[in-house]
Amino acid sequence: MAKDPVVQEVLARTDIVDLIGSAVRLKKSGRTFKGLCPFHSEKTPSFHVYPNDGTREGFYYCFGCHAKGDALRFLMDRESLTFPEALEQLATRAGVELKRHSGPSREKRQSRFEVLAICQAHFRSNLRHPEKGARARDYLEGRDMGGDVIDRFGLGFGLDQWDGLVSVLGRDRENLSMAASLGMIRQREQSGGYYDFFRNRLMFPIFGTSGQIIAFAGRDLSGEVGAKYMNTPESDLFKKSRVLYGLHSAREKIRETGQAILVEGYFDVIRMQISGFENTVAPMGTAATPEQFEMLERMAEEIILLFDGDSAGMQAAVRSLGLIWNLKCPVRIAHLPEGQDPDDFLRARGPSDMETLLSEAKSGFTYLVDHFVGLHGKSSAEQIQKVVEAVFESIAEMESRVQIEVRLKELSEKIGVPFDSLRQDWNRVQADRRAKQGPISTAASAPQSGSQAIPRRSAPSPVGDAMKGILSLILMDQGELEKAMGSTFSKHPKVGEYLNEALATFEKTAQNTLLAPLIRTFLDQGPEQARNAWESGENLDERWAIEADMRRREVPRDPLRSLRDYTQTLKKSLIQKHLTDCRMALKAAEESQNWEQVGVLAAQVDRLISEREAIYSESTEEVR
Repeated sequence: MAKDPVVQEVLARTDIVDLIGSAVRLKKSGRTFKGLCPFHSEKTPSFHVYPNDGTREGFYYCFGCHAKGDALRFLMDRESLTFPEALEQLATRAGVELKRHSGPSREKRQSRFEVLAICQAHFRSNLRHPEKGARARDYLEGRDMGGDVIDRFGLGFGLDQWDGLVSVLGRDRENLSMAASLGMIRQREQSGGYYDFFRNRLMFPIFGTSGQIIAFAGRDLSGEVGAKYMNTPESDLFKKSRVLYGLHSAREKIRETGQAILVEGYFDVIRMQISGFENTVAPMGTAATPEQFEMLERMAEEIILLFDGDSAGMQAAVRSLGLIWNLKCPVRIAHLPEGQDPDDFLRARGPSDMETLLSEAKSGFTYLVDHFVGLHGKSSAEQIQKVVEAVFESIAEMESRVQIEVRLKELSEKIGVPFDSLRQDWNRVQADRRAKQGPISTAASAPQSGSQAIPRRSAPSPVGDAMKGILSLILMDQGELEKAMGSTFSKHPKVGEYLNEALATFEKTAQNTLLAPLIRTFLDQGPEQARNAWESGENLDERWAIEADMRRREVPRDPLRSLRDYTQTLKKSLIQKHLTDCRMALKAAEESQNWEQVGVLAAQVDRLISEREAIYSESTEEVR
């Protein structure tokens, strides 16, 4: 699958040995360079770097933890960067201009950073002010946090007035509009003027991986009923499911110690970090997300969950466990005394006791079983059954058969139920789950010979649904789509490229006789010709079925945006198929110890992952 030419140029001009050698001590070993893996702890080098040789891009592969990829993947995993961030950093290093990131889109992004910097300067000035900031400083001093903490974490204060920030932004309409889009101020419905969103709040700047401010969180100081904490809304700079508070300052310590500590709140992070636990981070005021755990997994060899010692904290820990079973690093849970959070605990008992508490953290599964035994008891058959059902539900997504066997044995020992009985129950529960979910393939299960069984409907295919969505756009379009995209995608070639690539695969496998040819006509000749072909189609049954699907869809406000979304779905599905095939081949190569083939396939897998991440990172502005 072809890479973006700019990405190819960046990788071709990057000396991967030099790049990785700045972080890992490498030694030449035959045609490769070898060193200790930066992604897992080891004493014997198993990390190999394959230099660019003119026929292929350089890549790395670890025969210990199977980390693999090209220069982009190394930066993304090592520095926890997004694909665009890694590409920009690598391009700067290689002296390549990123044309697709230049111009209005990049300038707008930089302007957003500048507006947030203005907001930060305003909040910081407020907190330093002898009179205006007195209340917020008193609050911080009551939590044993003085000027050094304020400076270290960039804390600020949103005044208890409606136009504090608005007046600082002045009459610059572009800055005001941008600040409103970032959620820092709000527009009045009647007058059209603006007012401050964060009023009488202690302000926490949220830093991205580049060290620039991407958002804010505000803690209410009024004591009135309402949200205690508020974040700025999501934007092209800030996706809260992919951001961890404190990570920009914790990242190096996490790599150094091999351990990440996940707490619940902003003050918990601050207290932990100033108390010597600098490897501490927190989600953005919500439960931890899969993306956040994956970020930590790339940096840490172990994750410790340190949640509040109340029922809500325990429930948060149990909910988080559903996300960690398939991580490559172990997760443990440290239990705080009832009614205390990490901030309370450290202020009352100090770092030494916290060190002891963390060292006694239980494995995620042990914590889970203990939690349900404490909740239901185990003195009767009915209570034990409730514990078993709760545990089974919590580990339902566990993929490793070995891990399942180990966990069932541990459960057997804790509740006194024979292992074989638990395994039989587990197999039955899993069979029931699969039966309820139905087949996942697009073809219905064939009935046995002589039976009259009705095949179950399978889950809708994302590819088929996207194709039908595109056809709906074509048939419902009143000229906006053709005007926006130009003749045969002349204005937006990437959309046409994605659609053409996916359609070529779809045409080989699709049984639908109308769908693919109509979209091919749309792709080659435009919407008008596709509509004419539809009207002259002879397969009435198929047309009625497609029209029924169209009636269930809403008319999109932005046809081009919908088309982009559908084509990205097709592209991602196609990449995922290639990824699955490559991973199967890679596993077979590893089992047969064909290391040359392992290297080639590992590079292919990483290229596909990079392409997939690039699609996720594409902004709406790239097709507008």
